[in-house]
Amino acid sequence: MEKDFNKNTTGNNMDYLISPVSISKQDKMSCYIHIPFCHVKCGYCHFHSYDESMLKNNIFLADREFIPLINKYIVKLDEEISFYSSILRLSGLTLHHEKIKLHTVYMEGRTPSILDPEQINRIYSSLLRNFDLSELKEWTIECNPRDISKEKLLLYKEIGITRISLGIQSLNKTDLEYIGRESIDVLNSKKIFSEQDILHQWDKIFHMLGKYFDSFSIDLLLGLSNFNFEDLKFFILRYKIPHISLYLLSLEGNENKYDIFTQEWDAIEERQVEQYSKIQSFFDEMGYEQYEISNFSINKNSRAKHNSHYWNDGRYIGVGANSSGYIDHYRYKNRELSEYLNLQWYLPQVDIGGSIFRWLNQNGYYGEFEFIDQETEKKEKIMLNLRTKEGLDLEDYHNKFGEDFCKIKKEKINDFIQKGMVEIRGKNLSIVPEYYLISNSIISELI
Repeated sequence: MEKDFNKNTTGNNMDYLISPVSISKQDKMSCYIHIPFCHVKCGYCHFHSYDESMLKNNIFLADREFIPLINKYIVKLDEEISFYSSILRLSGLTLHHEKIKLHTVYMEGRTPSILDPEQINRIYSSLLRNFDLSELKEWTIECNPRDISKEKLLLYKEIGITRISLGIQSLNKTDLEYIGRESIDVLNSKKIFSEQDILHQWDKIFHMLGKYFDSFSIDLLLGLSNFNFEDLKFFILRYKIPHISLYLLSLEGNENKYDIFTQEWDAIEERQVEQYSKIQSFFDEMGYEQYEISNFSINKNSRAKHNSHYWNDGRYIGVGANSSGYIDHYRYKNRELSEYLNLQWYLPQVDIGGSIFRWLNQNGYYGEFEFIDQETEKKEKIMLNLRTKEGLDLEDYHNKFGEDFCKIKKEKINDFIQKGMVEIRGKNLSIVPEYYLISNSIISELI
C-alpha cells in the first residue's frame, strides 16, 4: 500500500512544522539513484557496491541473500523517493502541492542493469507516483555489457529510459584482468576465444543498442599498459559511438590491486597523459566536441544532460545507500547499505524548528552533511563551470553574487591568458583544451 507522507496524524498543517525549502521555481531538479549491487566487484572499483560473495560475508547485514536483499533495498528506495517528493511539494515550488517536475534521472551504483524487469518497474512506478516525468530530458541507466538483451532494452525504452551508459573500460582482455574486470569472452557464461568471435559479440550488443536507443555512451579507463589506439579508432568508427567518457585509473580499489597500482604508479601516470592527448587529437579530427574535461560527444544533443546539470551547479535528489544529494543549500551523503536498510523515512510530526535537512542529519539519516554557504557556492561554481567547454559565464556569476570576477582575479586571469592557458570568449572564461590535464592547478589559482 502506498504511504501518504503528507498525512499528519496530529491534525496540524504540515506546512508549519518544517521550514520551507528555499529553491526558486526556475531551478531544475534532477534525481540520482544508487544501486550498490554488481555481478563481480572490479579490482579498481572504490565505489560503494557489493557483489554476491561480499554480501554473504558482511556480518552487518541481517539478510545476506542476494535477491531478497535487493528487493528489500528497492522498498527503501521507494520510501526515500516518496519522502523527498513530499518535502519538495511542501516547499511551495508548485501550486496545490502538485508533483515536482524532474529534469533528469541517473541510475548508477555500479550495475543497475543487474536488476530484473520487476525490480526496474518498481523503481519506475515509484518515480511516476511521486514526481512529474512529463518534461524529463534524460534518463540514463548504467549497464554491464553482459546484461544487454533485447528484453531489457525494450523494457528500458518502454518505461522512459532514454540513454544507456556502457561500462567497457578497456578493449584488451589482459588489461581487464589486470584491473579485475570481466572481459567480453565471459558474457552469458560462454567461453569465446577468437578475436572474430569477440567482435561478433560486440556487433550484437551495439546492433541492439542502436536499434532501440539513439543516445548511448561508453566509459574508458586511461593508464592501462595494453591500450591500443588503432583498436579504439576501429571500435569508435565501427559502432558510431555518440558519447565517450574518460576516467583515470586511480590509487583506490581493493587491497591487492592497490599494492600493484602503487608499484607501477609512475608508469601509469605517464601513460594517462599520453593516452589522453592522443584521444583528444583523434576526437577533434573526427568532429567530436570535448564539451567537458573528460567527456566527448558527436554533437550537442549527445551531451550527457544529467552530468551537465551537475557542472552547471544544478540541484538534485540523491536516493539509495551512499548516494549524494544537493537540495536548498545542503549537500548530504546517505548512510552505507547496512545502516540505510534500517532507516525509516517519515516526516516529523512535531515542530522541528528549522531545516528538515538539519533534522535528518541530527537524527542519523546522513553519513555526511554540509551547509553550502555563499563563499563555498562561489568556489564550486568556478570549479565546476571551468570543467566545461563553455567555462564560467561571467555575467551569470555577477548576477548571482554581485561581483566582477575578472576584476577580483584580474592579475591571475591576465597571467593565464598571456600563457595561452585560458581565454575569454564573449562573456565566458574557459580553459584552453590543451591545458585540461593541469586544469586542477589552474582552477585552484582562480578560486
